[in-house]
Amino acid sequence: MKQAVTAEQMKELERFVFEDKGIPDYLVMEQAAHCIAEYIICHYSNKRIMFLCGTGNNGADGLAAARMLFLQNCNVSLYLAGDRKKESRLAAFHRNIAIRCNIPFSSYEEIENSEIIVDALFGIGLSRELTSDTKELVDMINGMHKHVIAIDLPSGINADSGGVMGCAIKADETITFGAYKPGLLFYPGAEYAGKVLLQDIGLTFDLNDPRLPGNKILLYEKNDLKTYMPKRYPASHKGTYGKVLLIAGFHGMTGAAFLSAKAAYRTGTGLVRIVTTEDGANICRTLLPEALISTIGSKDKTSVTDDVNQWKDWCDAVIIGPGIGKGKDAREALKTVLEWNDKKIVFDADALNLLAELLNEQSYPSLKHRVKALAGILPDKAVLTPHKLELSRLLQVDMELCSKEIINILDVCCEDNNIVWVAKDARTITASNKERYINCSGNHGMSTAGSGDVLTGIIAGLSAMGAGSELSASLGTYIHGLARDIAAQKFGTYAMMSGDIVEAIAEVLSVLDQN
Repeated sequence: MKQAVTAEQMKELERFVFEDKGIPDYLVMEQAAHCIAEYIICHYSNKRIMFLCGTGNNGADGLAAARMLFLQNCNVSLYLAGDRKKESRLAAFHRNIAIRCNIPFSSYEEIENSEIIVDALFGIGLSRELTSDTKELVDMINGMHKHVIAIDLPSGINADSGGVMGCAIKADETITFGAYKPGLLFYPGAEYAGKVLLQDIGLTFDLNDPRLPGNKILLYEKNDLKTYMPKRYPASHKGTYGKVLLIAGFHGMTGAAFLSAKAAYRTGTGLVRIVTTEDGANICRTLLPEALISTIGSKDKTSVTDDVNQWKDWCDAVIIGPGIGKGKDAREALKTVLEWNDKKIVFDADALNLLAELLNEQSYPSLKHRVKALAGILPDKAVLTPHKLELSRLLQVDMELCSKEIINILDVCCEDNNIVWVAKDARTITASNKERYINCSGNHGMSTAGSGDVLTGIIAGLSAMGAGSELSASLGTYIHGLARDIAAQKFGTYAMMSGDIVEAIAEVLSVLDQN
C-alpha cells in the first residue's frame, strides 16, 4: 500500500529528519537534485534543457540539478523568475554556486530556444493564486508545447487539493520526492502532472510517525488484494461467506437491484436476498436465479416494516437505496433499517436523498451540527456512498464547494463519529475518523448508469464476508476501479456498461486463486 502526504505533513517529515537525525537541509536538497539530474541524463541528455527557477526551495532544487547536469557537459541554461529580494537561503546559496560554475543564464525571450523545460518555479508550499507576471510566464510555457518536467508539483497546482491556483504549468512528467502529494492524484492536478515519478531521495521518512499532523492518506496497489481480501477455506459452505440483504429496485427500478446483487455475488458473498416490490420480484428471479427474493407490500397487506424486519437476524450486511425512490414504501423501509444498530449497512442513492430530507426537517447552525445530527440517526459504522450531488444535498453544501474543499469537508464529516464516507468522483475518497484512501483505479467509462449500484454491491459483499466497514468501503472502491479498467480494455470507455463492470470483477479477483 502506498501513502500520500499533505504539504504540512511533508514539511514536518523534513523537520523530523533535520532535527531527529541531524541531517542538514542542504544535503536533502542535494539528494533531490541528484534524482532530477539522473533522470534527465537517462532520458534527455542530448537535449537543450532550460530550468525555470523560482525564489523558494523548489527553485533551489532546480538550480542544484542544473549545476549537476552542467558539470556533466549537458546543454543547460537557467531562467530566474520572481523577486530575488524574497529568495530563500538555499535558493540564494545554489544561485551563487551556479554563477561560479558559469552556468548560462537566459532571458525571457530565450526560453523558446529550449527543447526540455524543467519547472522549478513553485513547490508544495504554494497557498495563493499566481501573480500576473507568473501567469504570463506559465501561459507562455503552456503555449509553446515543449516537453515539460515539473519538480515535485506542477507550478500553480495546490499540493493538497489538486486545484489550479489561477493557472498552472502543464507537465509531461512530474518528479516528486518521498511520498505522493494528494494534488498529484486529484483532478485537475493529476491531468496537469502527466506521468508521476516517485523518487527515493535516500532518506528514511517515517510516514507512520505519530507526531504527523492530520490524517493518514493511503492508496491501494494490486498486490494488496491478497493481503486484505477476506479469505476462503476448503471446508466451507455458502453461509461461511455471509449473507447480504439488499433493499432495492422498487416500482420499476429492478436493474439497480440486479446490478448490486450480482456484484455482491461476484465479490464472493455466499447469499444475497433482494427485498423489492411485487412488480419487480419475478424480473429479479429471472435475471438472477441465484438470488433469494422477498417482497414488500404483499397481498396479505403486511406492513413494509414487518416485511423488512423479518430478515434482520438473517443477514450479515445490508444495502438500502439503489432504485427505491422516495415514496412511502421507501421511507418506511429506511425508517425500519435505521433502527438496526448492530448491522453493517450501506446507504446509497435514494436512501441518501431520503436522509437529506429527514435532516431538512430541522435547521442547523453549521456543517458540524448537521453531521452530528446525521450521525445520531445512523447505525454505528454506517457506510454512505454519495456522489457530489448527493453529498451536496445531504450536507446542504454547494456542489462546487464539495469539489474544491472535499478534503476539508470530509474532515468535518468524520469528526467524533464512526461513519465511513465514500465520496464518489473521478478520484473517489474513502474517509473515516482514522484514515483517508484515495482511489486511483478506474476511468471515465464509469460515468454510466448503474456504476454506483455495482460499487455498493461490492462493498456489502466484502462486509458480509467479515471485512470491517472501512476496509469494505476502501478496498471495494479499489476493486470497482480495477474492474472498470478491465471492462474499458474490452469494450472501450465509450461503449462500456455497468454490467461489463460486474463481469470484470471475476477477472480482478482471479489473482487470488493463483499460487
